[in-house]
Amino acid sequence: MNELVEKNVSLEKCPALVLNADYRPLSYYPLSLWSWQDAIKSVFLERVIIVSNYDRQIRSPSFEMKLPSVIALKSYITPQSKPSFTRFNVFLRDRFSCQYCGNKDELTFDHLLPRSKGGETNWNNVVTACSSCNVKKGGKLLKNSDMSLNQSPYRPSTEDLKARKKNNTNVLLIHGDQDDIVSPTHLLEAKDFLLREKVNVETHLIKNCAHHIPIEASSIALNYILKNT
Repeated sequence: MNELVEKNVSLEKCPALVLNADYRPLSYYPLSLWSWQDAIKSVFLERVIIVSNYDRQIRSPSFEMKLPSVIALKSYITPQSKPSFTRFNVFLRDRFSCQYCGNKDELTFDHLLPRSKGGETNWNNVVTACSSCNVKKGGKLLKNSDMSLNQSPYRPSTEDLKARKKNNTNVLLIHGDQDDIVSPTHLLEAKDFLLREKVNVETHLIKNCAHHIPIEASSIALNYILKNT
């Protein structure tokens, strides 16, 4: 398709949240997001239903449609019991702290068996380390480094990471001030509830916005994800 963009915002900033057939995210770690191309392809192949749209359209000579922001699979997929190996998930497993000194700043990866000695990048050979400890250990084996780990690395389950996430939860709430389906007062109610649960909350009330997802909201959400991952 040769799409024409109606607003001067990159389509790459308009991913679609993918829900399973039970309307839960297909994955949490990382969050299940598809590119706009994959989302539209799945719509045309009738593999998904559209739950919500962005406040923009794409066009070709033969059709036009609103860009999906949330889609749900028509067929249920059994979730993976083991989370994907990602930088964020390793940090989450290790509670966002250096596994040598406990520092929470300038975090990076450290391979217990260095890659120069054949070490692999996997759950059992990678730990979170601050830049100072990473440099200090260098290419040495742990037993030759005069350093020790706070905990041995392991492959976590999804439940392990969910338990970790409860202690590092950040939530973004976005609502339109003209929404006549879900009252904007629910934004404050949700914020109050989450604060009582010791959850970090950031809220945005978008002016002149009804019950839809405008480009401004997707931009806010993308920046929030980048800031917190």
